[in-house]
Amino acid sequence: MVVGVIVGCLDVCFGFRVPDIPVLRSSSHSLLRHAFLKSIIGGCAGSYSVGCSKRSCREACANRISSRRLDDGESKWCNYRYTSPPIPKPESHTNTHPLGWGVFLPNSLTLPVVNKAIGGRSSRSYTVEGRFDEIANLVKPNDIVIMEFGHNDGGGLGSGDNGRSVCPGTGSETCQSTYNGQAVTVHTFPYYLTEAGKKLIAKGAKVIVSSQTPNNPWEGGSFSYTDGGRFVGYARDVAKALGSNAMYVDHGAYTADIFKTLGKAKVDAFFPVDHTHPSPAGSDAVAKAFVKGIQCGGGGFLNGFVKNATASIPGKCL
Repeated sequence: MVVGVIVGCLDVCFGFRVPDIPVLRSSSHSLLRHAFLKSIIGGCAGSYSVGCSKRSCREACANRISSRRLDDGESKWCNYRYTSPPIPKPESHTNTHPLGWGVFLPNSLTLPVVNKAIGGRSSRSYTVEGRFDEIANLVKPNDIVIMEFGHNDGGGLGSGDNGRSVCPGTGSETCQSTYNGQAVTVHTFPYYLTEAGKKLIAKGAKVIVSSQTPNNPWEGGSFSYTDGGRFVGYARDVAKALGSNAMYVDHGAYTADIFKTLGKAKVDAFFPVDHTHPSPAGSDAVAKAFVKGIQCGGGGFLNGFVKNATASIPGKCL
């Protein structure tokens, strides 16, 4: 059983593989035939794919992951289907070394996790680089994929195109742009996520569309968070459009609520470098916010696989 996560900017990708019946998929169980791949898809925190069939490979993967040195090419060297990396503790990393929230998600789940995040990606660049296709080729019926983008999707097109910015719009609109000296057609945020979701669902997967997390809402001196911006609404609409094989988690609102509960001093300490990239302790809180959203919504596709009692996580059900 494996969980997968993809997120955009300080985001991560995991994979859970879960049998059709609620039994952990591992060597200690015989009911291993059908599995879920739970993927959370995103961008900034680096990438790794973990799990090896031999002990030496497993140890090498774990060592590379713990030192944050596993690059994209090496991710193919480790087979994600077998084991998960050791779960890091927030205090085991320097305060100024940001990690995506998905790194800490295994602390809250009974499922192993595979991280497929790539630093600095948007829904557009993740699509153009073929990374959604890679995940679609991995999923099996009843796998679960969690997608979270938004931080890297804004910006302008034309001569200043950074390869990440999306075309404004809510559907099939397109924009013409120039990237790396080449004329390109750019689609909207909803288009990229919807097309990715359709591919995954066509393979029998379930999709969790998660809204982007906020920058430090205490940055201005007092707490400020409204609706999270346009990409939050787009994510909600994408999940609705994908139908019964998709669900939505307002990760942004749950993160903001936890940050409000924790207070300015503690949350400011979560952002030692800038207002976007949290420290390991901050990312741990953001991971718990995702779980809070899942639990408050009844568990959804992760029902039965969450360790934490809802009341043990700060904040309230929204």
